[in-house]
Amino acid sequence: MWAAWENGINKARNDGFSDGEIKGRDTTMVNNIRNLMETSGWDAQ
Repeated sequence: MWAAWENGINKARNDGFSDGEIKGRDTTMVNNIRNLMETSGWDAQ
């Protein structure tokens, strides 16, 4: 999974996104996953 994450970051950099834009996108993604887990009652396992 981490390899896929790194590939996504590298692709974003190659597409011209700045590190700040990438961090913001990643933060948004993590928050969305967290909200989905909380509302669905899922745990990290």
